[in-house]
Formats: sequence, C-alpha cells, structure tokens
Amino acid sequence: MNPAATREDALAQVRRYHDSTKHTVASVYGSRHVLDWANQPDPFRRYEGAPVALLSRTPAMPRTGTFAALAQCDASRRESRAAVALDAERVSALLFHALAVSAWKQLQDDPSVRWSLRVNPSSGNLHPIEAHVIVRDGVDGLEVGVHHYRADVHALELRARGDVVPTSIGDGASVRIALTSIAWREAWKYRARALRYCMLDAGHALGALLAAAAALGVEARALFAFDDAALAAALGVAGGDEVPVLVVSLGPTRSDAARATPTAFLGTPNELSEDVLEYILLDLASKACATPALDAGGAVQTTEMFPGAAALVLPRSVPRDDAFAHVARRRRSAVEMDGRARVGLEEFAALMHHAQPRTACDWMDATGRLITLVAYVHRVDGVEPGAYAWRPDSGEIVRVKAGDQRAWAASLSLGQEIASHGVVAFSLIADLERAFASFGARGYRAAHVEAGCVGHALYLGAEALGLQATGIGAFYDDDVHQHLGLTPQRGQVVYHFTVGRAVFDDRVVASTDPFRDPFRGAP
Repeated sequence: MNPAATREDALAQVRRYHDSTKHTVASVYGSRHVLDWANQPDPFRRYEGAPVALLSRTPAMPRTGTFAALAQCDASRRESRAAVALDAERVSALLFHALAVSAWKQLQDDPSVRWSLRVNPSSGNLHPIEAHVIVRDGVDGLEVGVHHYRADVHALELRARGDVVPTSIGDGASVRIALTSIAWREAWKYRARALRYCMLDAGHALGALLAAAAALGVEARALFAFDDAALAAALGVAGGDEVPVLVVSLGPTRSDAARATPTAFLGTPNELSEDVLEYILLDLASKACATPALDAGGAVQTTEMFPGAAALVLPRSVPRDDAFAHVARRRRSAVEMDGRARVGLEEFAALMHHAQPRTACDWMDATGRLITLVAYVHRVDGVEPGAYAWRPDSGEIVRVKAGDQRAWAASLSLGQEIASHGVVAFSLIADLERAFASFGARGYRAAHVEAGCVGHALYLGAEALGLQATGIGAFYDDDVHQHLGLTPQRGQVVYHFTVGRAVFDDRVVASTDPFRDPFRGAP
C-alpha cells in the first residue's frame, strides 16, 4: 500500500474511533460493564533482574514560584539564561517533582484499602504512562544508557548500556525522557475510550516535566513526531504492552550524530494482570496515531473558534505565588467541592494567563495552539456568570453563553456535581480538523497531549492560589458541541476540568512517607 493510502486509512480509523467513543445517555446508562477488581492491572512497572539505582529522595530544588515556572514554560516569554548542566541530582529533582509518588492513602476503617498518589495526575488514578530516561555522555552520576523510572521507589532501572537510542529522536540531547503508554491500565476501567485518557495523561506528565524543568532552569522541548517503531525497539518495549507517545529533550541539544548500537536489554517486565482484554477499536486507533506525521507545511490557517468582541480583558498581575516545589508535591485531584467558594478577578486572571503557555514543542511550532479553553464562570468577582472563550495571546475572554452555567456544567459532565460546585469549570475544545490537516492521524495524539498539558497548568495554578482542581474525562461530547454552538469542523471537546475549594474526606488518611505503602511498609 502506498504511503498516501496508508495515511488516509489511518485518518479514517481515528475519526471512526473518536465518533464511536463519544458518550451519550444511551451509552452511559446502557452499559453493563462491571470492574473485575481481581484483574486490576498493577499500577507500577518493574523490570525484574535489572540493576536499580536509587535517586536522591531529598533533591535540591530552587524556590521558584509556581506561576514563575509556568511563565518560563512559554517559549515566547522565556527569559534567556545560561544553559544548566544536568547531573544525577537535577534529574532526581526533576522526576521527584514531576512523576514520583507523592503519598499513600488508606481508609481508616479498612487499612487493606490503600492506593498511591503521584505528582502527575491520571484518569481514575490508573497511571498508564511510563517514563524511560535516556542518558548520553556528560551527565555526572548517571550511567550512559536507557533507564526505566520506578515511580514507587524513585529509582532508575538500567535497561540497556550505551548510546542505543537514535540521536534523531529528541535532537540528541544529553538527557531525553521517553513517555510510553500502557493502554490496558485504562482500558480495564474505561474500555475503548481509554486511548483518549492515555493521551491526556501523557499531556499531564508532559506538563509536569516542563514545569519542573522550568523551575530548575533547565531547557526542555517536547517532540511528538518521531519513528515510533525505532523508539520502541531502542527502549526495549517493541512487541510488548507499551507504545511510545512523547519524547522530552532536556538541556542543550548536541550536534554530534552518534549512531545507535544494538544491545541486549536487562530485566523482565512484570505481569500487570492475569487476563488482558483486547479492545480492537482502541488498538486500531492507537496504531493509526503512530503513522508518520504529515509535512506541517500543509497546515491550515488558524482562526478564532469563537469570534466576537471581547467581554473583558483580564489583568496580568499575580496576587500570590507559592513555591513550585511545594505546590507540585501537594497537588491532589479533588473528589468533591464545597459549592460556596469565590475567587477574585486577579486570581481568575492569573489562572487563565498561565493555563496555555506556547510550549516548546514540534506540533505547536508548526500550527500554534490546537486547544481553545472555554470557562464556565460560576463565582468569580468581577465576571458575570456565563461561558467564555479564552484568547491567551490578547488576554481577552469572549462571551459564548450568558447566565448561570452551573447546571449545564454538571449535566454536560455526565451529571457530576463537582463541575458545578467549583468556582469555574472548563471545556477544552480541540481543532481536530486543523490537527488532521497538519499531521494526519497523528494530530489526534497532539491535540489530546496538548489538552492534558493545559490541564496540568490549571492544576498547578489552582494549587498556587490555595484552591484545588480535578480533570474530568467523561462528558457528553455532542451535547457540549450543541451547547456551545460548535460543529465538528470548528472544534470538538476532548477534556473537561473544574477548579474550586475541595471538601476533604476525613475517612481517608495519608502516609507521611511517600515511599512507604501503609499496608506493606517500606519498599
């Protein structure tokens, strides 16, 4: 089959997947899916027999503010500074504040019910994303090779020695982090729709890494256009249950073009479940997203998804800014909000101005932002209740719907009241047609990753303001489009989100040691 036909088939497959996994009242309430708890996938990947190097559990971190770090994630606003050399301590700090376990929780009345929390959020706390750290020469304290990051014990497992990953993947930087996805972890609960959540989670992981790198003063760049098969083979995951999603290059790139060398991989991956169910629609769409990206020279012109005059220009001041190191580690996903809290205009403006940095990444370089943020304003001083589209470059909000949106926010989010009980809720709308025109089927991955990255910025901004947030992956897709007056050609919803003041569950207790499972003890 010729490449053009392959790309057309891949794009048709992705379109079919997206339409088939939209939520409707019939699909939600007609489902008889029951969770098989005995078959729940292990949330931690381990490579039995691989050498393990523990990283520092108290890594030094600058007292960079959260909003200051988010501002530095914006390539158009980034301050010029001397390149920061990477070493084991900085890599430890990066991972500790971006991907590590942050706490263990258990029920007071039943200590056997326990679960871990991580710095990066995940749909259903299922964590399909794995990180592989690729190290080249010149990184003090780290062996050259491919390492798998163990989030549960904050350690690196050595999978392969030597310069085994093509330098063309990630510009040959001294440290590259490859993010892979294990779809089964999400599909166990969410079935075919799980691919969407995997890509959103990859975006959250990317947002966490970019913010941590910015706080450390380390240059970071995200890449989604690479040879998936070549990277999977170089990471030792080819033919397994993991697929590559993203590569993050850290520090200055190198001009040398060392050739990758064949290697024998160390360690055997642990079995995640006894019985792995296959979801053909998901698998086909995942393979379609791995087709090579089109030449971005064919990108369509960017237009405003919601044209109209500005209702308000938001101020650019930052009323408060807690240290990133504290905010990143204490971030939690709220499960309930009080429905009473209000925020001032300055707080709302700070949240919005830092939600969509023009990230240093290959897809945004080619097309600009693919996501438009729509805010359902419930209780913000100085802003009338309504739905507003955000224009990040001009700092304006445009009214899309007037009046109280609380009932709409909840009902569109499958009736989840948390969307109406916050101070503001969000729909993240992707210009999928522009993504497809620019990159083919692979653009579906870019749009969802960008949405997850925006979601993580909202998480960090909310925590820095003394609020909490939660991502909402379930919504009635076409009802959102109808409410906002959208057609599929203009934009399609890919994520929901809410920010407010959380109600904490006193039935749950948290371990003070993030590396100690309260049921099993120390790892």
